[in-house]
Amino acid sequence: MKKYIMLLLCCFALYDAVAQDIIYHSLKDFMNNKGDTLESPQRLFVEKRTKNQIMLTGGADYKITSNRVSINRQLKSAYMVRQHDDCFVNCKKLRFNKLRFGGCYASAMLITDKIYFSAIPLGVAAMRVVEETPHGLGALGDAITTSAVTTSRVYYEIDPTTGRVEFVGKEKMEQLLKKHPELLKNYLSEDNEEATTTGKYLLKLKEQI
Repeated sequence: MKKYIMLLLCCFALYDAVAQDIIYHSLKDFMNNKGDTLESPQRLFVEKRTKNQIMLTGGADYKITSNRVSINRQLKSAYMVRQHDDCFVNCKKLRFNKLRFGGCYASAMLITDKIYFSAIPLGVAAMRVVEETPHGLGALGDAITTSAVTTSRVYYEIDPTTGRVEFVGKEKMEQLLKKHPELLKNYLSEDNEEATTTGKYLLKLKEQI
C-alpha cells in the first residue's frame, strides 16, 4: 500500500514538472525561456472562442484566463503563454503592416528560431482570401466575402530579432521548404494558403529539422 502511494505521489510530481503553465512577458523572454511558472493551485484556462463570438467582437481564437485576479492582469499584457506543450501568442501585442489582429490569443509554434501563429487574414492575406472566395454581386456577395475573411485563418511568422510579423503565403513556404523538395512538391500541389494546409506543412517541416 505504501509503495502504491509513493508511486502515485511520484506520478503527480512528474505531471506537475511537465504540465506547467508559463507566462512570458516579452518576445525576448519567450526565446530565452524565461517566464513566470504558475504553481498549483494557480491555473490557466484556455477557451476556444466560437465563430459567433469572433464575428461579434473580433480578435483571435482563444481566450485565456486564470483563477487568480492578479494573473488575469498579467495575461492582458503578456506576450506569450505556454500550457503543457501548447503555445499561444497575445494578438493584442502584434501588428501586420500596422494592421491590428485584435485581442485574445492565437495558437503558435516555434520552428528553429521563428514563431508561427494562425490568425485572421489581414492586408495582402485578406486580399488573397477574397480572390479565392466565390461571391456574387450586391449585399449577399459582400456578406459572403466578409464571412470568408472573418472565419478564414492563415499563418504568420514572427522574427524574434525585430518582432516583425510576416504573412506565410506561397512564396514564404517555398523558401521554408526549399531544402525539402518532396514536402515542397506536395505543398505546391495543394495550391492553398489557408492555415489548415500551411500548418500541416509547417508541422512536417518541424519534424524534419
